Amino acid sequence: MRVPRTFVFLDLSGFTNYTAAYGDDAAGKILGTFRTVVREVASERGVRIAKWLGDGCMVVAVDQVGAIEFVMELERRATRVCSPLTLRAGIATGHALLFEGDDYIGSAVNMASRLCDHATGYDVLMPASNTESLPEG
Repeated sequence: MRVPRTFVFLDLSGFTNYTAAYGDDAAGKILGTFRTVVREVASERGVRIAKWLGDGCMVVAVDQVGAIEFVMELERRATRVCSPLTLRAGIATGHALLFEGDDYIGSAVNMASRLCDHATGYDVLMPASNTESLPEG
């Protein structure tokens, strides 16, 4: 079944170097804090964590504006509790195939992932074509 969704990929930038410098225990602590904040903001903003990806995750939303608000609020909170690591994100909206009950396949999924890969700390990237449907302000 094809469904319209907004996909968000998130990554804690600098996590590998942080782990090397401070050790597994410190990395586990900051990752646990990050995941707690992601869960809190996702619950507040009505988006779903589709899967955890090590020091990042994939989030799915039915509303593009809600997904953007989720990322902006998450970045605000993560800046306080995950320092010195920074958050980077890729967002893309489009139709995707709902696969085997709870997974998604499609160009919007791939685009969000690639944008996250190209982002640097504090970047939130999305295709210009997705901004046309956003409200003013």
